[in-house]
Amino acid sequence: MVQRCRDTSYFKSIFIIAALNKDVTDAPVKLPGHFFANTITTGQTDVLYLPKATNMDLLSYDNHTFENEVFSGQTIKGREFQDCTFIKCDFSNSSSPHNKFLDCTFDGCNLSMLKLNGSTLSNAQFKNCKMLGIIFSDCQDMMFSVAFDGCMLDYSSFMGKKMLKTNFSRSSLKEVNFSRAILSESVFNDSDLSGAVFNQTNLSGANFISARNYSIEPELNIIKKASFSINGIYGLLEKYQIKIV
Repeated sequence: MVQRCRDTSYFKSIFIIAALNKDVTDAPVKLPGHFFANTITTGQTDVLYLPKATNMDLLSYDNHTFENEVFSGQTIKGREFQDCTFIKCDFSNSSSPHNKFLDCTFDGCNLSMLKLNGSTLSNAQFKNCKMLGIIFSDCQDMMFSVAFDGCMLDYSSFMGKKMLKTNFSRSSLKEVNFSRAILSESVFNDSDLSGAVFNQTNLSGANFISARNYSIEPELNIIKKASFSINGIYGLLEKYQIKIV
């Protein structure tokens, strides 16, 4: 029951137990003035419980860890996260417009179909994350920098993004769209590029030595000083339908 109390003298003893961030305060705080709260009467003392704060109530977070949180299908808008860590969180099918993720790490999260319209990803690290169908092209171009290790990025898009020296390590990049992206000196270490689209993509100095299943047309892309293994040569000549033995 929610009550509005205009006269605090109505109670013999009034205290607040604030359950914030999953912890209960050891020392109750006396409540002054006007307030709204849930009131539970126990003997001679009226104890008031404030609603527990959710982990996304603030507009700015610094060096905060979110673990096992479920935000699936929700909208999280206009927030800034600095040096934050997200562990095993579920952002699938959620909307994240105009947020800033600065020097943040995502570990073991499900971000599939996450909408990033107008959001900033700056030095964002993704490890062992499921990230199907994300349109990274919708992110802010300024400060855009990401790295992926052990992630599933199938059907995502980096079309038109400037992302020099980006690290894709041990990741699945099936049918990812890299059209018109600038990937100079990027590394595709032990990553699967089956069906990935490279069209007018700048791959100068990129490392594909341990990448596999890619198909890149030299006439349509910049591959100057890019590195390929002898086993991956077919990925550069596939359009010519020639046999390499």
